[in-house]
Amino acid sequence: MALTIYELSHLPQFNQPIYILGSFEAFHLGHYELLKSAQSLTANSQRDLVLVFFADCEHLPKNQTIFSDLNFRAQAFADLNFEHAIALNYQHLAHWNPQEFIDALVANQTNVDFVCGEDFRFGFRASGSPATLKDRFGADKVHVVSQLKVANKKISTTLLKESLEQGEIELVNNLNMYKYGFSASFTTTSEQEFLVTKADDLVNLKHGVYIVNVEIGEFVYYAVLKYQYNTQAWIKFLDFNFNIDILVNCTIQFIKALRFFDTTAEVITKQDLIEAKNFFISITKTK
Repeated sequence: MALTIYELSHLPQFNQPIYILGSFEAFHLGHYELLKSAQSLTANSQRDLVLVFFADCEHLPKNQTIFSDLNFRAQAFADLNFEHAIALNYQHLAHWNPQEFIDALVANQTNVDFVCGEDFRFGFRASGSPATLKDRFGADKVHVVSQLKVANKKISTTLLKESLEQGEIELVNNLNMYKYGFSASFTTTSEQEFLVTKADDLVNLKHGVYIVNVEIGEFVYYAVLKYQYNTQAWIKFLDFNFNIDILVNCTIQFIKALRFFDTTAEVITKQDLIEAKNFFISITKTK
């Protein structure tokens, strides 16, 4: 399903839109509750579900790092079957008052509903809240979803980032609606272990070796990724070699941590490759 992403200043007239509001740096199980709430409003209708998210999460006041890059997030939203989205620019909107933001969002729209979390804030100094929307549109048009918790902890992007820093890839993948990853590129060499170029402000993973999928065009390859103390990432493919030196654009999806480094010897070992191959063989047999 194709996703079309609009700018706030160039919105089409949606079909009685249901706006799903949030920063959506990730899309975790708590966010999925927002989606389910919005879907319940479209029963037996053709209303448009519209995801409203921040494109530049790196500029949000709370952020020192980002969960993933914009291109990876946009593809993930498409994979979640969103057809419409509005990409907000925080730097542009930071000084708007809440009513200015609402005015831009609902201009030329009819029969608008809003779905958001109870902690959703917007406008200058986060002065807008779900109550602001209710005051203007009525409580029946604003659908506030309670926080979702696991082990008495709120499921949040902050929790996901903290888990990544501890190398808890499988936990993150269980709490998020898509496997963790990011867009990247690398240049092939005769060494067959390639330095990955990625966004500088991505959250730092725990240093170690990870089992990953590398998507290049329409093909997915099995690999291991070495994440070093200096935050450099290197990938080595399993049973696949490049015969020419080229620049490759890709996306990397993390499956699980294989082991963590406890010394300065940051190498992908033969045993790492054997264990990774055995892992992929085991999941292939279970399909």
